[in-house]
Amino acid sequence: LSNSDVVGHHISMFISEKNRHQFNEIWDELVKGGHHYEGYMKLLTKSGHDIWTLSTFSCVRDSMQTVVKILLLAMDTTEQQEKNIDFENKIKAVNNSNIVIDYAPSGRLVDCNQMFIDTIGYSKDELKDYSVFNFVVDKEQNEFETTWNNIIAGQSYRGLSRLTTSGGEVKWLDVAYTPVMNEKDEISKVVAIANDITAQKNMETIIQQQNEQIKKQEQALKDSEADLETKLAEARREVKAQYQEIEKVKVRNEKTLEGAHDAIVTINQSGDVEFFNR
Repeated sequence: LSNSDVVGHHISMFISEKNRHQFNEIWDELVKGGHHYEGYMKLLTKSGHDIWTLSTFSCVRDSMQTVVKILLLAMDTTEQQEKNIDFENKIKAVNNSNIVIDYAPSGRLVDCNQMFIDTIGYSKDELKDYSVFNFVVDKEQNEFETTWNNIIAGQSYRGLSRLTTSGGEVKWLDVAYTPVMNEKDEISKVVAIANDITAQKNMETIIQQQNEQIKKQEQALKDSEADLETKLAEARREVKAQYQEIEKVKVRNEKTLEGAHDAIVTINQSGDVEFFNR
């Protein structure tokens, strides 16, 4: 902008339209002799683009304490503000799609998002006296204490964790614990970001049980086939033995009939001669 673009024009024309109503309230208060204003303000460039500024509006008064002019000091913070907005949007995205919990180094729960409350079934008021150890199932307490000691020593950790809900239900979480340092390079808190994978784990359990059942059925089938083969072999041996016995009886009978003094002829039901002696 040139001087001619600025001098003689009302300050409001340089304020983003989205913020103009708020600015007018601040300006009216300053004109009436109110206190100075300091804060982030969107200004409008000649090309119509918004820029973020950290602005201070100060009242300049005469000897009668009447406001004669207002001094504006502003610093362009657009780049930093855009980074902040991008960071806030990423944080919002994480909060909207993940369980997020803040723990003190002692393990005490400091803060959590709504997704964790919905998953665990406790209210925020109920959770204020809880620690990370309250959610760990009993048989995993000792192992998790070792893990937690490593975390507060500065080591990040990711793994599967089982939590017990207010209703006694066990939930599986895929969780990452990250220690956060302060300016003194000390652990100020531990941030846990997790996803509820209970449905997936339950499905894995069902599939595992089905596989075990299939293996049992296959083994039972194999055992049945082996038993059937054994019985068939025994039946074949019995039939063979019976056939051999029948042949022996037949031979004995034929020898007996052969030595008879009378003429003997055997004829089957079709009329065919099957045997006759000498």
